Amino acid sequence: MNRKILLLGLSIILLILPISTSTSVWAQPMYPPPMIADITPSSGEQGQTLDLIISGHYFQDGASVSFSPPTGITINSLTIISAMGRRVNITIDPNAPAVPRDVTVTNPDAQYATLEGGFTVKAKGCTDLYLAYVKAQQAADEACLTYETLKSDAEKQINEAQKAIDSKENTLQDCLDNANKELEELAKEKDKLEKGIDQLKKQIEGIKGKIPGLEREEKLWYDLMQETAFEAGTELTVGVGTGVAKGILVVAGIATGPIGWIGLIIGGGLEIWSAAHTRSNLNYYTEQYDNAFRALNEANTQILQLDKQLTNKQAELASLSEKITELEKACETEKGELDKANADFEVLNANLKAAVEKAKKECNEATEKKREAEAKYEECLKALTAE
Repeated sequence: MNRKILLLGLSIILLILPISTSTSVWAQPMYPPPMIADITPSSGEQGQTLDLIISGHYFQDGASVSFSPPTGITINSLTIISAMGRRVNITIDPNAPAVPRDVTVTNPDAQYATLEGGFTVKAKGCTDLYLAYVKAQQAADEACLTYETLKSDAEKQINEAQKAIDSKENTLQDCLDNANKELEELAKEKDKLEKGIDQLKKQIEGIKGKIPGLEREEKLWYDLMQETAFEAGTELTVGVGTGVAKGILVVAGIATGPIGWIGLIIGGGLEIWSAAHTRSNLNYYTEQYDNAFRALNEANTQILQLDKQLTNKQAELASLSEKITELEKACETEKGELDKANADFEVLNANLKAAVEKAKKECNEATEKKREAEAKYEECLKALTAE
């Protein structure tokens, strides 16, 4: 019985012990140490009461703030802004040493962070110069920020405008390349047409040159034909009549004897043969005239046909010339757009350059004023320290 009670008691103790140990571990959680990022303002003058904003990370509730060396600085209050910020109200003694101070934030778990030289006590008597310096610094920061922003924006605008110009240049070049290819083909075709036209003109001129000769030849054979036709008609009529008359004389017994008969027969035959020969010449002259007439007609027909071909080719050449003129003007739109883009770019570049130069000048002037204000303030501090 006692043994069972003992075992039960030990079991309860073993069960409770780890729970108790676990609870003690979680009751004291571990946090990362604090970190100070910035202190605003970072300085104050002797005799001044002001609020400091300490920003950072891992500030625990109950965290404290201290200065080193602490001489001449009284902490009036400490207000929690957030886990990343504290507002500290301090009073600087009129006789506080004008030296930099380390600022330390200590969490309740004893972990801490120190910003060396985070706050500086400045000698009294230079407030106006200090404020002037701060104002000049703000003005310089704003002017230089404006300059940098304007410069960056100007570069972007210039780059965009240049890209637009490059695109238009590529478009124009493509147009010109395509037009030039077509122009080369059309130029070849035009050259071919012009050569064909020249050949036709030469053929026409050659045939026209033959026309006067053909006309003379035609007239020659025509005149011979007409003259021979007249002679043939006369001789045939006279010869036949004479032959018939002589035949009648023979039959009638007027021409007597063999010689008379023979003479009559021969004379009549000769008359008839002469007429037949003249008729043969007429046929030859007529044939030659017909040939000359056909040759002349063929020449005129060839001229008409060649003139028609010449007219057609000249019409083709005129149409081709119009196409060439249109192609030469085909890229005028693209060229006009590119010229306008270039002109706009020049205006934009000039305006932006003037604006950037003005902003740069203002930045330099504000920076110079800040340096002058800083130099005056530092001279004042040196004078006070020397006193």
